[in-house]
Amino acid sequence: MKYLAILITLFFTTGCLDGLAERNLYPFETVNERHEKPKAENVEGVVGDEAYFLETKNEKDIIIYFHGNGESASDVYNYGLANILLGASHLIVVEYPGIKPLQDLKPSQDALVKSGLAAMTYAKMNYPMKKITFFCRSLGNAVCLQVAKQLPPDRLILVSPWTSFKDAAKASPLGFLSGLVSDKFYEANKYDSLSASRHLLVKAIVIHGLEDKLVPAAQGKLLAETNNWTFVGLEGLGHNDIFNSSKTWDNLREYLSK
Repeated sequence: MKYLAILITLFFTTGCLDGLAERNLYPFETVNERHEKPKAENVEGVVGDEAYFLETKNEKDIIIYFHGNGESASDVYNYGLANILLGASHLIVVEYPGIKPLQDLKPSQDALVKSGLAAMTYAKMNYPMKKITFFCRSLGNAVCLQVAKQLPPDRLILVSPWTSFKDAAKASPLGFLSGLVSDKFYEANKYDSLSASRHLLVKAIVIHGLEDKLVPAAQGKLLAETNNWTFVGLEGLGHNDIFNSSKTWDNLREYLSK
């Protein structure tokens, strides 16, 4: 009975899981524990106003990459993703507040978007003649769409996006607990991608694993249909294995070649 009473109390105590929601949205302590500097050559760290990003220059057009919440900008280089992207681009990878070397800054929607805006402003000021593509994954989609609403790129690549953080929380395996997160937390971390997308007049492709249990493909499909963007649903793929498939990269190469 004692445990039942505790569960009932928790159920009716909105906000009691804000800390858990924050750790799941921003698991940056874990990311920092295994953080390594990028091992690739020709990588420069660029410091902005409460912002940091990695850059590898070449003569091609620019991809600004917004990574997921379980990785760092360095991981993009160290796990091989950058090698694929560098074949098609001058690469800039945005780092998020809360992740080294910005570990002393508190992550929030405003803070992450500020970092993205700093990277986009840098790219437009220093390379005004280059086309800019936002390439975004998971949480990175939510950040880049907020950035794009203010400073639109030439085109977008969205991999496994949600419609809003609250929608994603409700649809997750622990969605039955989403009502225990306070409105205040949701408001500070709204990440309303569907609303932000309606402000954009850019080309985009949305790629989503149809077996995604963390962010259902229906959310990515709704984003695409709302904006008349191309949607590619990939059978047999989920959330974390989306880049392991040649089908993903075949679609991306075709899109980048246009």
